Formats: sequence, C-alpha cells, structure tokens
Amino acid sequence: MDTTGSISAEANTNCPTGSPVNANCAKYTLVVPASNPHVGVFVSSGVSFTAPASGDALFTVDARAFVPMSGGTADCTPSEVTSSKDDSNMPLKAIAAMTTKVARIDFSGCS
Repeated sequence: MDTTGSISAEANTNCPTGSPVNANCAKYTLVVPASNPHVGVFVSSGVSFTAPASGDALFTVDARAFVPMSGGTADCTPSEVTSSKDDSNMPLKAIAAMTTKVARIDFSGCS
C-alpha cells in the first residue's frame, strides 16, 4: 500500500533525547491493517477472492526528504530511507489494537 502524506520537520522541539545536534524532528502515526490482504482477480463470472496469506502483516516505511514547497525536489543525502524494523530491531509488523514503533529514521546532508 502506498500512501502520500507529508510531515514537516522544521524544529527540534519533537526530538527525542540523544538526537544529533541541530536535528529537526517530527512524530507521525500510520494506521495500517493488522492482517494480510484479500486478493481479488477479475474473471468473466465476477471477482474471485483468495484468503489472506497466514502469518504476520509485515510493513516497510519509506521516508523521502524533499525541499518544502518545491514540488518534490529531493533533499538530503540519501533523500530516501526505508525501515522494515521496529524500535527493538525486530521485523516491523502490525498487531491488532497495538501500537508498534518504527525504528528511528535519520536523514543527513540536508540543505
């Protein structure tokens, strides 16, 4: 699932203890399903659905740094960072009615 949401990180007031000097931080919440998807295939008689795959619903967070009000001009080096781990360095998985914290995502070399 791809979402488009922008988070502005213009101040260090939301930075946790231990953040780099002069860092700008933002907190965010993603709401995701805690189960794997049903997959549907269109056939002439209608749509044929398969049951969701068993096991954990695993996710990856894809963060991209860009210059505000630029139409998406990349910023930072690298300008895209992904994380598929939680804050305990375990696989990032959704659990019904629970909050999971994504591993910290840092950008550097930003203008």
